Amino acid sequence: MEGWQAIISILGGAMASAFAVTKMSMAQQRSTLDRFMTFLEAAVQRQENQSQRFAEAVDHLADNVREHTIMLRALAEKRGAA
Repeated sequence: MEGWQAIISILGGAMASAFAVTKMSMAQQRSTLDRFMTFLEAAVQRQENQSQRFAEAVDHLADNVREHTIMLRALAEKRGAA
């Protein structure tokens, strides 16, 4: 009977060790996942900021092109009338 108790104790210890290793592994994976998610969120934020700057630059460029077109039309009309 004493042999069975030793075997059960060894198996219990092995299972407890396996559970502890699994728990540590899951915690490490969770930490890695959290760092990766933080990295992705920062990358998305940077991309959104850059897209916003590009949109503002394109709007500014469109406004300037519109103004220059109006000025060129006025100049062409003046030259044509003269």
